Amino acid sequence: MTTPELDQFGPWVLPVRGPHDVPRLYAAEPVDWDAVELGLKVPRSIHRRDATPDMDLYDALLLVDRTGLTVLRRRHTGPGYDRLAVRHADVLALESSTDMLDGRLALHTGSGTVEVPYNGSQAGVVEDLLAVLRLHAFGAATGVPRDAPDLDRGAAGPADIALVTAYLELVGAGVAVDRVAAVPRGRVRRRGGAIVRPADLVLPVTRHAAVVAVGPRELHVLHRREWLTTKRTPVHSLAHLVLARDGRAPLATEAHAGLDGVVVVRGRTPTLALPDGDALRLLLDASRAPAVTD
Repeated sequence: MTTPELDQFGPWVLPVRGPHDVPRLYAAEPVDWDAVELGLKVPRSIHRRDATPDMDLYDALLLVDRTGLTVLRRRHTGPGYDRLAVRHADVLALESSTDMLDGRLALHTGSGTVEVPYNGSQAGVVEDLLAVLRLHAFGAATGVPRDAPDLDRGAAGPADIALVTAYLELVGAGVAVDRVAAVPRGRVRRRGGAIVRPADLVLPVTRHAAVVAVGPRELHVLHRREWLTTKRTPVHSLAHLVLARDGRAPLATEAHAGLDGVVVVRGRTPTLALPDGDALRLLLDASRAPAVTD
């Protein structure tokens, strides 16, 4: 036995263009399809071979219109789904990150964070969704070719060429950028002198690289999912954080409590960790400056 929903099921984040594309779980949800600009359905994180016709196979249905994003999410502890509406005007930051096949979309708002997991192979589809959300939330259009500052492929260091590549793909897609700065990863010491020196030798702390790119209406931070790690394994994660330049999400800094040479950047958005330098100054200057008319 099979069903159309089972037949098309896989790791893919698929478009939803009308009632015929809506997963069975969400079929009763009233939707004004004339108002929907973009609809996507996000599959469960299970293998195709484990899917059965009686399962609800989509963890989320995302619907964007001119007023906001509606997120319908399958309940994991019982039947049915939960509904959450996020107004574009309430968005403080947008973020998409992947670590191999572990993908996460996050909308940071004044009342909390809405997170939707997805298969990391679908990062391109999620970036398309971000472009639509950025347009409505921050007034930033994508797809208009313009000159952007060059960034040497080695600017973030030999281990983090992926961050520079992500920047080049960003501006190649038409995202407006006027200034850019990169900071390579580095080892940082714990505070405490001789007492903590053995820990620095056995489990050294790495502060990871980042690229900060600023456009007229928004700023982008390309970074690893974790800013500070003690792991010795290769890092494959990639995160794209977008903040508005209209003062809705002010940033503040403080020295890291336990690490030398690390500045913690806090706000009503995700916490960042950077060294003092060009990238940090660019980030802070842009976050304080008003939006500029294109």
